[in-house]
Amino acid sequence: MHLLENCPPECNEIIQKLKESFYVDNLVSGVFNVNELEQFIEKSKNIMSRGCFNLRGFESNVVYKNVDKNSGCTSVLGIIWDLDNDTLSCLNLQPVLGELRITKRVILSIVQRIFDPIGK
Repeated sequence: MHLLENCPPECNEIIQKLKESFYVDNLVSGVFNVNELEQFIEKSKNIMSRGCFNLRGFESNVVYKNVDKNSGCTSVLGIIWDLDNDTLSCLNLQPVLGELRITKRVILSIVQRIFDPIGK
């Protein structure tokens, strides 16, 4: 990303995290504590705003003023993240399997759902 390569050196840690954490238009990353969360949100929003990118819709499993959602379940690249228990899980496929005759096509379709970040 041209934007990230032209930032000041003091932002190198955040820049590296941003480079490694984008998937299309989603940023998925993690931090170890609330102080890191605060710095990451503030600095990443500042860096990305230089290129007119509006980072928004932050979700975390801790309560913080700049986080839009901090409890319940949310979808992270097609995987369900339980914010309360901080666990990841795949969609329950049992109801789908009960309704269909099992074929190679059905199996491939179900497996693809797990790995397709935007599919259902």
